[in-house]
Amino acid sequence: MQDARTFADNPSADTPPSDTGASSPALSNDPQEILQTETGCGGEHATVPTKPTTLTLGGDLNTMALQNPEEPFFIAPPYDKLLRGTKEMPIGLYQLYKASAAQLTRLHYSEKSVKHVKALLRALADHDFVQFDARPTASYRSPYYYVLGNKGVEYVNSLGFSVSDSFQPNKEIGKGYLHLLHQMGVNDVLISAALLKQRVTGFVLADVKLGRELVDKPFHAMRLGKPYGILPDLFLDFRQELQGGKQRRTLVLLEHDRGTEQEEVIRRKVHAYTTMIKSEWYKTQFNMNSITVAFTTFEGEKRRDKLRAWAKEELKDEDTSLVATFLFTTQLQPPDPACIWSHPCWYSPFMEAKPASMLGGEL
Repeated sequence: MQDARTFADNPSADTPPSDTGASSPALSNDPQEILQTETGCGGEHATVPTKPTTLTLGGDLNTMALQNPEEPFFIAPPYDKLLRGTKEMPIGLYQLYKASAAQLTRLHYSEKSVKHVKALLRALADHDFVQFDARPTASYRSPYYYVLGNKGVEYVNSLGFSVSDSFQPNKEIGKGYLHLLHQMGVNDVLISAALLKQRVTGFVLADVKLGRELVDKPFHAMRLGKPYGILPDLFLDFRQELQGGKQRRTLVLLEHDRGTEQEEVIRRKVHAYTTMIKSEWYKTQFNMNSITVAFTTFEGEKRRDKLRAWAKEELKDEDTSLVATFLFTTQLQPPDPACIWSHPCWYSPFMEAKPASMLGGEL
């Protein structure tokens, strides 16, 4: 999925968007007022009615407007921000694929604004720009999560964002709970990387790709005579501004662990990445000269160290320099951006090794 821009939960239940009791945000439905409120936001706005009619695109304003005799629903900047992000923070529901209200709030608002974000999402859901669902557990109902709806797909397409033909909103709701938890965990790690620039001066996440964006080019390896393919959960390209206009790049292929995969699965992943590094396949696929393979988990130090031990066993016959390519960390959920990326909390498979910072080191 290609972005039109360059990228330069608490287990308490949410209230369903249709039953929150919160009124829709106080946004004007007057096109002239919308234009006035968007000064400083790139002059972008869109209007979409409750029923499909003729689409018109509005010149330099990058405007999508559907003419309808009924009162239309306008995609003003607060809605647009949630759907596709902003120039300053180009991550929204389109990029995350699935997200909770809390995750979208962390990206674009203060924590106290979560009710406002839920109201925005309610309005978007009422007009089919997003869909929502929740998966119950044994002890509580999980927070609601959101995906683009049919009109949301039409909207981002009209602005130059591509959406896979295989994406069907009605089929993205109600998928397995374990898959959903993994997706939410990956999102939390991604959001922490995107917010790093607000916490640590000089660092920025320049590019990001999720595993589903790499599905057309998996790496294929052989282990114990059996072929298999592997895709990272995240590809992250960090940049650090240095004196003299130079930049340091840190490129990360990230696997997020929920504590459910057994030793054989983890060792197969480590073997695949080892084969990838030796073949230098990543140099042509990701335009990178070196990589770090990072494993994150929210399951505590015991799980982190178990992952390290399994990796060490798989890598026991490899060079020390290759083994050091693999790093492991455990974090609270959601991770603090400064803690996970700039503090020494990453461990190599060598049990005696001291923790290191992911974004430390010399140029």
